[in-house]
Amino acid sequence: DTNVFEDYTLPASSTTGFNSTTGEFVYNSGSTTCSSTQACYSYYSFATATGGTNPPSYNATHDICPKDWRLPTSSELTALKNSYTTGATLTASPFNGVYSGYYYDSTLTSGGTAGNYWSATPVSSSNAYNLTYQSGSASVASASRANGAAIRCVLETRTLSDISYMQEITPGIIKNTSNLASKTLTDRRDSKTYSVGKIAGSMWMTKNLDLAGGTSLYSETSNVPRGYNSTAFNTLAASNISSFVDSATDGVYNSGNTNCSTGACYSYYSFKSAAAGTAPSGSTLGDVTSDICPRGWKLPARSDFETLTGVYTTAAQLNSSPFNTNPAGWLYYGTLNFNGGLTQLWTSYGGGDMAYYLYASKAGTYGSSTFTDRVLIQNGRKVYGNTVRCIGRLK
Repeated sequence: DTNVFEDYTLPASSTTGFNSTTGEFVYNSGSTTCSSTQACYSYYSFATATGGTNPPSYNATHDICPKDWRLPTSSELTALKNSYTTGATLTASPFNGVYSGYYYDSTLTSGGTAGNYWSATPVSSSNAYNLTYQSGSASVASASRANGAAIRCVLETRTLSDISYMQEITPGIIKNTSNLASKTLTDRRDSKTYSVGKIAGSMWMTKNLDLAGGTSLYSETSNVPRGYNSTAFNTLAASNISSFVDSATDGVYNSGNTNCSTGACYSYYSFKSAAAGTAPSGSTLGDVTSDICPRGWKLPARSDFETLTGVYTTAAQLNSSPFNTNPAGWLYYGTLNFNGGLTQLWTSYGGGDMAYYLYASKAGTYGSSTFTDRVLIQNGRKVYGNTVRCIGRLK
């Protein structure tokens, strides 16, 4: 019911704090009338407003707004300000803003004479843009993230065509986008690009993930728990074609070959790497909750592939547009098997040393083996090197 990807508890309400850009502070006066002497709910530090993530140079992608709503960007607040140019018009219908002022160091400043509302857009590691207005003027300006300012949320009306980065995807964007719409997006982690598209009701990557061995994962940009924005949650093992053996706990192979004609096209991962070290313990089957996918994406559940293959029922269909499966084969004990003929894409579902994957064989002869066109979901060893496609998160 909230625009966050993990459970999160707001700090207790207090007027103290609001003096550190890394702290999380909240003040909710309990006053719904927003009188001139106290705040009408939500004097937040920017860290709290964004669920603990403080991206240094791009808009926050999750926050305390209700599901399908989000913090407005600075450009959206600017558009509002350009239409309602003074505090007099912003406090009137239809915006009905208030002169709530802002908190800093336990002190309410400009209460009753100025309004201050956060955006999702940072200026620097210590500042962010906010809308500020007085009776005869209004502007969108830089303010310290340590300030406690009010929040108004905006409905997510964007579609896939409105974003440029993988990490900008939201559940609202996925729902607003028409089926079969597609676009190329950039991964903020390494600036590599991926074609993505809405297929069978879900937002899929239509190119194999290509995150290099040795990459560290942070909560601002990867599907790992919040709170790891300064210390990496996990660092992928170095790329090594010989790391997929029974005794291994982590294996990565990134050939650097993007057309997959002579070797693996990114992503020969042990399941532990693919799941960022969160594989369910013991033999109990379950879905991992963090992985190597970009923020806003995740490893597909077994049910996600079941839905996909209910629409695209053959390997030939999956190999064609719009899904464009790349039959990159799989790795085991340093050997690349059936490149060009076989697809094995990890799911998030597994237990013990086994995990499930989508298996699609292309009709033809590869080496000494002959395949028929076949699609199924089966399980295998987590130490296998399979490819990865990510799916957009709806919660």
